[in-house]
Amino acid sequence: MQAMRVIGAVLGGLIALGTSASVLQTLVTPGGRVARLFRTVDKLIDAAFRMAGHSLPHYEQRYRILAFQAPLVVAVTLISWLSAYLAAFGLLLWPATGNLAAALRESGSSLFTLGFVARSRYTITTEELPEFYRQWERWAADVAESHSSYPILLRFRSPHPKASWLLALLSVMDSAALWSAVAPDDLPVQARLCLAMGFRCLRQLANTVGIPYEDDPRPDAGIQLTREEFDEGIARLQSVDFPMTRTTDEAWPHFQGWRVNYEPIAYRLAYSIDAVPAAWSGPRRSGEPPVRPRLVINRTPDNPEGAPPTYRTRT
Repeated sequence: MQAMRVIGAVLGGLIALGTSASVLQTLVTPGGRVARLFRTVDKLIDAAFRMAGHSLPHYEQRYRILAFQAPLVVAVTLISWLSAYLAAFGLLLWPATGNLAAALRESGSSLFTLGFVARSRYTITTEELPEFYRQWERWAADVAESHSSYPILLRFRSPHPKASWLLALLSVMDSAALWSAVAPDDLPVQARLCLAMGFRCLRQLANTVGIPYEDDPRPDAGIQLTREEFDEGIARLQSVDFPMTRTTDEAWPHFQGWRVNYEPIAYRLAYSIDAVPAAWSGPRRSGEPPVRPRLVINRTPDNPEGAPPTYRTRT
């Protein structure tokens, strides 16, 4: 089996090299010959269009059909390149993962902008949060470029019905805003940069799809999130002994001052793409209530002096 994985990885490398050569020859090299893949796709689609237009007696009728031929050739060629890269990198990852299906999932998640393999963690220590926010800052920058250039990406969904790229970004921004509100002196610079890039990402998407927003809203302009919802969030922080230097009453206006910058855009986008109903993300078209957060079970045995093990549950 290991020999098969190695052979598969070698084959994947050859496919990746061949696909890259095809892309370069077709799109980059000036005056170069059309690559074999493009010629093959063009011949197959041309044959299909000739069959479709063969029975049409007038040129005007054939013209209306042939107008779709060139865009279809481009689309199928791009899909063919992406499929080849998907297979190639999946085969290259096969020896490392030990499972071809898992390797293909990882390849697809890395190849496509959205990413669909779950990379979240249920527990993160305070020391790990700066690196966590740094990664999300970069991801927000990537989304700002990709989704504003190709707005159709806004409507792509995760294979998991309860996952959403928009809600993930909103939750990370809310976590940074909460930290800044309850303990501003402890907030790492990476969290501030993540918030700033999150603002920029959402506003760039709003400009693309035509969502109006205040460029410089007043911190006391008010938000749709209620004080009761905010208090529930603070209670969650208190349940895990998160260090806070401000009281709930002191933190509330500061949190509003952060959230007023991105809440209207996030809510409009969530409503527009009909994202999964979730807390702190506004209403949906269907009027469904928010899905309750998933409970994470901490299965740490507590067995003093031979007593039966017990298990603690936390959210």
